[in-house]
Amino acid sequence: MLQAVWHAVSDVHLPPLNPDTRRPVSAQSMLDAYLPALLSLYITAWLALRSTPLFARVAWLPIPLFALYRCSMTLDLTRVEGGSANDRRGYLNQGLLLQNTFYTLCSLAWTFGPTPAKRDGSKSSPLELMFSFRGLDYTFSSYSKTHVAPEWRPTSSRSFFAIYTLASLLFHMTLSDVIHIYIQNNAPDTLQGGSIFGPARTPTIFSTYLTVLAGVVIYAVIQFVYDVATFIGVVVFRQEPKAWPPIFQQPWLATSLSQFWGLLLCGYRRHPARFLPASIANIAAVMGVFFVSGCLHFIGGWGMGKGADWWPLAGFFLVNGVGLLLENAWKTVMGSRVEGIFGWVWTMVFVAFWANWLVDEWSRIGLIASNFFPEGKRPAEMLGMALR
Repeated sequence: MLQAVWHAVSDVHLPPLNPDTRRPVSAQSMLDAYLPALLSLYITAWLALRSTPLFARVAWLPIPLFALYRCSMTLDLTRVEGGSANDRRGYLNQGLLLQNTFYTLCSLAWTFGPTPAKRDGSKSSPLELMFSFRGLDYTFSSYSKTHVAPEWRPTSSRSFFAIYTLASLLFHMTLSDVIHIYIQNNAPDTLQGGSIFGPARTPTIFSTYLTVLAGVVIYAVIQFVYDVATFIGVVVFRQEPKAWPPIFQQPWLATSLSQFWGLLLCGYRRHPARFLPASIANIAAVMGVFFVSGCLHFIGGWGMGKGADWWPLAGFFLVNGVGLLLENAWKTVMGSRVEGIFGWVWTMVFVAFWANWLVDEWSRIGLIASNFFPEGKRPAEMLGMALR
């Protein structure tokens, strides 16, 4: 029976999206699909902040959920009206589904959860709540715990903080593109949606090498996108530098899986399952976080338009949840944490090995073949021209 359940879960597949049902980007399509999603989400946040009665929030909930779903299914960000689709821009549709899935979860939390409150007691606005992806200024629950990476930029000077942020932005933007081009040149099959495994269809030293490089690219992309948001927030909107603490804390130095994910996801929300016994709540909380993360990547991968397989996209995160539980069991049995050089080797090998299938699926759906920058203006190419 367990084997049947395993096959039923691991074989979950979403078919490719029909491009004929999706509209290219235009002023009209954005007004018809994107704007209603944002407006309905704004009202959902407004209802939550006003402590509107539960029945009213529940009655409103189907509207943002439908608007977000409609936006995800009808917009095609790879096409501009009057032009043809560009498969190298498929990551834009992936980002759209990731964003809308995140906002779907936010809508559910704002509907059924407590009134979002700021830690300093000040009032919040719907827009502030909508765009507070990390939620550092909010309690969300009186017993939630948040780890924030230590700041390495000078927060006493807005100008120097902006300069440091801009330097980080340029460095990570260039790093991501240099390694991305290297992967594309050394694994040309990925440009046609081929596998990183080769004929064996199982992880190899070379596929693991590509997997590690792909991880560095994703890390660098997230970092420079966050740097862009930080720069805009501090320079354009005049927000305090302390409102934009670092998003990562050197996860490559982690000596355990729990430390790795803690350093990788600094400042993200945690909501313990207090209604469960402590031991069960711990298991539910760990596996629940990784299950949601797996679902996000599964749906995001589907947004690329070429279908999506559940296990390659979500399995990596579920396996890491199991790895954390194994570390907890080790601590219980052995009386000591996983740490030191043994812990570092365990963490790096575990993450790199199981990420093989995730990166292989990214190759199949066209993510590795993507161009994150306009042709002729890729940072790596511009750096090469400057060094000649």
